[in-house]
Amino acid sequence: MKRDSNSSQRNSKSSFHQKGQIAVEFVLIATLLFGLTLFISKEFRQRELLSNLIANPWTRLVSMIETGTWQKKDRAIKLHPAHLTRHISLYPVEDNTGPR
Repeated sequence: MKRDSNSSQRNSKSSFHQKGQIAVEFVLIATLLFGLTLFISKEFRQRELLSNLIANPWTRLVSMIETGTWQKKDRAIKLHPAHLTRHISLYPVEDNTGPR
């Protein structure tokens, strides 16, 4: 009978220690994830990664939206079909002088 009571006491102590170990592991993992999140957010801010992900493609898209070409905006404005020097022209060159 003594063996049965000792084994049940060991199991209850072991169970208690397992719960404590789970709590410690949870705190360690939470600390690790929190630190990783802070590190990643700091790197994003320093390298301006998020703004580059948005701004760089937008510069190309804005010229396509406004002028219909994939060129840079300053060049694309001159290539737009409604530009005054090319308006209703048979020769789509910038000076409108005809074929070369």
